Amino acid sequence: MTLTVLFTFIPTALVTITMPKISNVENKSQRIKYTVQSFWFVLATGIMLYILIFFFGKFALGMTFTEKYVLSYPILLVLSVGAIFNGLRSVFCALWVGSGHPIITVYDIACASAVCITLSFLLIPSMGPIGAAYGYTLGLIAAVLVDLIYWIKYKYTESLNLEG
Repeated sequence: MTLTVLFTFIPTALVTITMPKISNVENKSQRIKYTVQSFWFVLATGIMLYILIFFFGKFALGMTFTEKYVLSYPILLVLSVGAIFNGLRSVFCALWVGSGHPIITVYDIACASAVCITLSFLLIPSMGPIGAAYGYTLGLIAAVLVDLIYWIKYKYTESLNLEG
């Protein structure tokens, strides 16, 4: 989990920069533009980091935490995918908070928590730590899916209510 913190630096910096822009822009198309640019930037940097971890993760684990941690390399790979989705979620959070809809961040993280807790309850007894990594990762994928549903609603309609 320590190495996956690398994935948070770029999204956090990006959100710190884009949140004020999104908050100050009244034009919805500009908000959409900033969000799309941020989304692709975070996704691209996340994929590049993942590739580095894929090829050099064992080495990094061995050098940073000693050789006994190299066995956790598969867990690192699964957690890294979750970290990418966490970065994508942060882009959506900047949009929701910046555009006056912070409640959506509660919906996505509540969904992520429910998925993570449920899967962890089911997977940890049989799979151990990698089961927890799958719970974390699939929870964040669920959160981003919730954000994508609201994103489609935001982009193509004037309402963020899912009822209509």
